[in-house]
Amino acid sequence: MPKPTKITCVVVPSRISRKAHKFALEKFVNELLPVIDSLDRALEVADKANPELAPMVEGIELTLKSMLDVVRKFGVEVIADTNVPLDPNVHQAIAMVESEDVAAGNVLSVMQKGYTLNGRTIRAAMVTVAKAK
Repeated sequence: MPKPTKITCVVVPSRISRKAHKFALEKFVNELLPVIDSLDRALEVADKANPELAPMVEGIELTLKSMLDVVRKFGVEVIADTNVPLDPNVHQAIAMVESEDVAAGNVLSVMQKGYTLNGRTIRAAMVTVAKAK
């Protein structure tokens, strides 16, 4: 059996370290996703027409923007585009709805945003898909 060289001893721990870092980052991001979802939902239901709530809405928007900016620095991207072809690698089709405005097979609406981490899907976007009338 060959003896390990210095190169082998350096490369293996480095590879193990990268994998451990990647796993820890993915676990951390998965824990943050429900918080991001809650901020998104708060903005969806907020009465933006009410001037008394404007400071609260602005605070939620700034918090969400800050959080998304931070996770983007670590390789997280949001999957939320509509009118794009359904991609089973990043989308989970929940329903099909007839549409004249969106081509059949394209994403009509996003029910829950998805996320990728360094190009790998960590949560598929839950979407409705257009079908022909």
